[in-house]
Amino acid sequence: MVVWALGIPQMSANRVGPTWCYIVDWDKVTLIDPGDIASHELLVSLLSETPFQLHDIKQLLITHSHSDHDGALDGLLQTTNAELWVHPLYPYLRYQPASAPLRANVIQQWMGAYQKTVSKQLVPEITGKSPEQLMYSLEEHPYNLLDEKQLGNLKILQTPGHTPDSVCIIVDNFIITGDHVLPYITPGASVRLGYPTSLPQPLATEYPPETHYGLDVYLESLSRIEALGSGYTLLPGHFFSTKGRIRWQTPARAKQIISNHLNRTKNILTLIDHSPVDLDTLTRQYFHPRLIQEHGIDRSLASVACNIDFLLEHSYLSETQQGKLVNDNTKPFVSQWK
Repeated sequence: MVVWALGIPQMSANRVGPTWCYIVDWDKVTLIDPGDIASHELLVSLLSETPFQLHDIKQLLITHSHSDHDGALDGLLQTTNAELWVHPLYPYLRYQPASAPLRANVIQQWMGAYQKTVSKQLVPEITGKSPEQLMYSLEEHPYNLLDEKQLGNLKILQTPGHTPDSVCIIVDNFIITGDHVLPYITPGASVRLGYPTSLPQPLATEYPPETHYGLDVYLESLSRIEALGSGYTLLPGHFFSTKGRIRWQTPARAKQIISNHLNRTKNILTLIDHSPVDLDTLTRQYFHPRLIQEHGIDRSLASVACNIDFLLEHSYLSETQQGKLVNDNTKPFVSQWK
């Protein structure tokens, strides 16, 4: 098999740069992660640098339900006869915010509200439709489920944590990782939330939220990638090439991300003592003012929400009735992932 890597620029400038789309040339030419909604013409242009045209693509695979990876999907479904293969949760997570659990802690409540706000503001801008209009966005297109471990010559690994529907794809000695493992930056993990309301209950039972959301889930998935060993090379969804240079990564990168998340979590814990602190104050203590000015307070808090959720889940922190965080310093920070 041969793998082609296409760096597709996103419609808006951001720190992760282009989305890397991969074309796997085997019995069925397969395209993985076509990029965002503005990427269709760019993808067609880049295909001209390969042996393929749109009509050659027989399969489409999506690594997870983020618009910078799957935004161009609808256009491709209209212009190709390719089969679509996705995680069973994917059709219900696409463009839909998660819901907060019934007994949500303060960061779960905040993240549930934040996702709804972002969804209402961002989704119409990206798609021209509301989240409600897109609730069943794939109903008009037949799709197949990546619920098996093998798809022809491709090996499918379910790796929840960054999103509940994240998958990695093994092609010979390469692992296409989407956002699960990235060079240079530490990908965020999900907060322990609930599925969108459109998800059928049988699927929620088959894929329990507690095994698909949260930092613990992400760290466990990362450890399984690390365990694959140095015989594999990663093909990430971002930063595959930087300044014209490819920085090859092995599954050992997953261990670095685990360590980065644990260090970030421990550093957050050290900022909190017996005096209750609210989420806004904690965020301003943790981040340099320049970063908060650049990203905004909400986006900054969202980037460490999984770490705060982890600390509450494992009782390193408690919360007051007013929703402030307290560290009573009775429990040393120890993690099974060290």
